Amino acid sequence: LGVHHTMAIRCSHSGGALCWSVIRVLYWIPVLFAFMIILWGYYVYAYVLNISGQFPKGSPLINVLFLAVGHCLLFLQIASYVRTIATKHKDIPDEFALSNEQLQQLEEAEDSQTVLIEIAKTLPVRTRTISGTVRYCTICEHIKPDRCHHCSMCKRCVLKMDHHCPWVNNCVGFSNYKYFVLFLFYTFLLALWFCITGLYDVIRAIVSPRVLEC
Repeated sequence: LGVHHTMAIRCSHSGGALCWSVIRVLYWIPVLFAFMIILWGYYVYAYVLNISGQFPKGSPLINVLFLAVGHCLLFLQIASYVRTIATKHKDIPDEFALSNEQLQQLEEAEDSQTVLIEIAKTLPVRTRTISGTVRYCTICEHIKPDRCHHCSMCKRCVLKMDHHCPWVNNCVGFSNYKYFVLFLFYTFLLALWFCITGLYDVIRAIVSPRVLEC
């Protein structure tokens, strides 16, 4: 992330809109790589292990069962993954934004924290910085709600931000945290199902070695 951030700063300083567009395209490489891994796993499981006939199951019903469950889990995995990528984060509530008058007071004040503390008294804010000051975003010009952080990659503040994930090219936060957890959960179930059904082929080959010679 540090390399990408440095590249973005250089492009912004040089005013290269084209350079920034190219970098934004490069951010999608990890997402494309993740989709390629999913497609490769699908090919191996669906075609090689179940459709090609190289690993006969003994009954067509077993193939149907393995493929049906596998496709259901794969659909849920991809759906939650796409939702994690595509979900747009909600804007910070207007009550946390500073008015023009408050911004002017902040600029003119010798101690900006005095102004921010006074404003924060009317807001549902409990967390402070390590030094005990009010958490304020100078870029978005608003007081940060609890667990809100500014993402230099997304160039915005994200509610309940967990982290910026390059594998989804998006921040994981309040708006898409559920989909991210579901994606991990369905990925685990899908991998577990692949292992269980793959173990069936291994055991069948050990018990009856002639099965693989068919």
